[in-house]
Amino acid sequence: MPFDPFAPSDPFEADLGQAIRGTADSFSTDNRALVDAGAARGRVMRLRRRAAVAGGAATLTLVAVGGLMAGGMSGSAGHHVAEDPAAQGGPNPVAVASGERVTAQHMINLLKSALPPGVTTGGQGRGTGAEGTGGPIGAPYAEVVYDDGHGPGLVSVSLNHAPSGQGAGPGTGTRCPDRVYVPFDSCDRSVLADGSVLVLLKGYEYPDHRVNTKNWRATLTTRDGQVVDAMEWNSPAEKGAPDTRPDPPLTAAQLTAVVDMKIWKPVFDALGPSKAP
Repeated sequence: MPFDPFAPSDPFEADLGQAIRGTADSFSTDNRALVDAGAARGRVMRLRRRAAVAGGAATLTLVAVGGLMAGGMSGSAGHHVAEDPAAQGGPNPVAVASGERVTAQHMINLLKSALPPGVTTGGQGRGTGAEGTGGPIGAPYAEVVYDDGHGPGLVSVSLNHAPSGQGAGPGTGTRCPDRVYVPFDSCDRSVLADGSVLVLLKGYEYPDHRVNTKNWRATLTTRDGQVVDAMEWNSPAEKGAPDTRPDPPLTAAQLTAVVDMKIWKPVFDALGPSKAP
């Protein structure tokens, strides 16, 4: 008989091996029960995941509702700031509390409140925070795209101080420019009852007329040297956008209303005295 190296050398080992094999053969598995248990566990896990998602959604909903309620409560407790007066059909008052820092949104809302009925889109600005120095750099400003129904045009306003000691007197930049240097169609200068000087200029974005984008401007300078400068274009952007209408959207009277000092006095109060050199 050939030699088997794995054959047990002891009769006891042979009997033990036989007993183990017999016991293993007697085991049986209830496959149906295993399948049912797995399916049940899967259903439980799905229900847990759905509950977690629903709970998260409910939390987000409560946070959103709470934020809206808080916003409404804070708005009713303080002064009201109009979100889009022009789109709502006309100017609305925009209150700025005495001593309050004027934000970029305040500037945008103030500009919108000065516009006639129409639709405004976009909106950029800068307030009187650390960046509001009263000098040429960091001066408060705002701009929106305004559409009276005949095509959108960009409208902007900026606030500044004239150089120290130079108000609305002669030779302080409150005159019409020389056409040699600044081509324009018309320029009107008037002295108001309070001594402020208003200059209305109808010119162009490019002196060489490479495109026909028009730039109309109203500049109000008070005797104290406070300057409100409003500009408008017959294009939704100052440069790089096609013209959307023959002329800018605001008439001379409407552009003059944008530089009304009653609108911008709270901003100058927040700016404080001129810091320009």
